[in-house]
Amino acid sequence: MRQLGIDLTDRVLLRNPYPSYAILRQEAPVYHVVEDDLYVVTRYEDVKRVLKDHEFFSSRGMARLHDAGLGRSKDSRDAALEAFSEGLKHIRNVVTSDPPDHTAQRKFLANRFTPRQIETWSVGVRELVEGLMQQLVEKNLHEGRVDFARDFAYPLPLLVIADMLGVPRELRMQLRGWSDRASRFFSGAPLTLDVQHASIALTSFFAQQVAQRRKSFEEGTASDAETTDLITLLLKQNPTDDPGSVLNDGEIVQTCVLLLIAGHETTANLLGNMLHALIQFPDVCRWLEREPARIPDAVEEVLRWDSPVQGMYRLTRTDVEIAGTRIPAGKMVLAMIGSANRDETVFENPHLLDLDRKNKSKHIAFGAGSHTCLGAPLSRMEARIGMEVFLSHATSLRLAGEPERVEGNIFKGWQKLPLHFDVKR
Repeated sequence: MRQLGIDLTDRVLLRNPYPSYAILRQEAPVYHVVEDDLYVVTRYEDVKRVLKDHEFFSSRGMARLHDAGLGRSKDSRDAALEAFSEGLKHIRNVVTSDPPDHTAQRKFLANRFTPRQIETWSVGVRELVEGLMQQLVEKNLHEGRVDFARDFAYPLPLLVIADMLGVPRELRMQLRGWSDRASRFFSGAPLTLDVQHASIALTSFFAQQVAQRRKSFEEGTASDAETTDLITLLLKQNPTDDPGSVLNDGEIVQTCVLLLIAGHETTANLLGNMLHALIQFPDVCRWLEREPARIPDAVEEVLRWDSPVQGMYRLTRTDVEIAGTRIPAGKMVLAMIGSANRDETVFENPHLLDLDRKNKSKHIAFGAGSHTCLGAPLSRMEARIGMEVFLSHATSLRLAGEPERVEGNIFKGWQKLPLHFDVKR
């Protein structure tokens, strides 16, 4: 196995990691990062295998990324962080579990994320987008620029998931601050005391929300809105239907935290990546302005071309061989989704943004197999409506300053995306 000296945590590299991925696919498709003692897998078929094959690769790896992920050997460690990370290893949720436990949990959640249920949220999503867009237009006119990430891409999915969870409106922006910081546990960013505090605050908040809903639900005093929010739907469990799928209140709290972070960060990154792509490819942008019916194609192609989640962790259950490289049991493996979606053996001219690409739906931006993201239809719907409304009001997009990438090596998006646009009349 060749050691190429590629640092996948380097900030300059992370702005555009794709040339380095191409080198790894060609010369070291299973790359051992010695300092972190983990293996990075970069080819499409190998990445799919790692994500789908639970016999050899356990999703418990996602519960260990806080202390055993890429770049973690560089983090300063303290007793509080060690204790916090140790506790996270024992949390039961749909991301960190394997079949049959995962199967039961996913079935329970899938029954609450049906296509019909998601479609009922689309009217509310469009109303939220229209409101955000009006604020964006006014700010652009008055100040000459906006921050697309701060003013549009991040608030939209936060407001959507907060609506779904029934979070009171006056508390929603506080949630954003906690979510932004807590998400660094999953993003590969450096772990700090501030990140721990945000994670604890987020958990405490949802513990209070779940306790309140439980009381209202059991006493029969829930409002009409509370009877349909996702927290209450999670509480409406019938153990006789499928005992293995039942979540206790603590697990419901962790599910709410997971839904907030995953639903917020992933979709915010997708929206930011789409906007950034349209600036780089103005012909595509003008095409979508003329033919908004092609926006769903653009969503799929951006998911492939600049995946909002670049990788997922797994833990080897036993010795296993990938691409001629033996990986011992008990080792962390990083399945690099962003690289798989640029694999030239699967996608012709993968570095081009091509809305007519015939096999763009083969991308694995939302994972693969039984762990394919439950919220994928919701994320696609938010991105579609978001770009439909945005491009119906804005034209001549151009950067108004230097963008700033989100921290970490797992999430890929923009935390600052200064923009100016002309308003359509």
